[in-house]
Amino acid sequence: MFSAPEAGQPPDSIPLAKNLKITKALAKAATVVVCSGLDGGKDPARWVQEQVRAAQLEIDGQAVRRLLELSGDDVGRLRADVEKLLLFAAGQSRVTIDHVSAVVGAPVYHGDDWALVRAIERGDAGAALRELAAALDHGGVPFQILGQLGYAVRTPPPRGRFPARRVPAAVDALFRTDIAMKSSGGDPKVLLERLIVELCR
Repeated sequence: MFSAPEAGQPPDSIPLAKNLKITKALAKAATVVVCSGLDGGKDPARWVQEQVRAAQLEIDGQAVRRLLELSGDDVGRLRADVEKLLLFAAGQSRVTIDHVSAVVGAPVYHGDDWALVRAIERGDAGAALRELAAALDHGGVPFQILGQLGYAVRTPPPRGRFPARRVPAAVDALFRTDIAMKSSGGDPKVLLERLIVELCR
């Protein structure tokens, strides 16, 4: 039923024969997810540089090496870290090791449920992204986190500390994120990361 593996291809990744009826039916009805590592099996450092270049940025060699150190052999983490880094560095010309240190690394949960909100109120995107990662790793629910951010943005001073000048744009960003999360418009973690970067600007 299966076609022979290509040279150098491991036995557990033998492809289905494309001329079989069952294969054609499967391809027609199913959503295909390719889990083959980096695009075309590229060298990780080269792949990172290409992603950065595609975002019209440059990246320091030190930053590339640190990214690879932090991700180890986890391709999924490397992809997520690069996406987060490019989002954080948007509008700048170069990605540095300081950017990597600000948003990538092992998040630590301190038991403070409002640390994320306070980081956003300060406009500290790096700290806010780390707090989000820690909260999610600790079992935080994306919709609850979104609700908390909405409460913080809509609560006026003196109880709330979110800058009044940023409220209209923040409410719009919250609304867009809420719609996207409810309509499966993306990974909730990524949607929250984008929201946080917007709220901190």
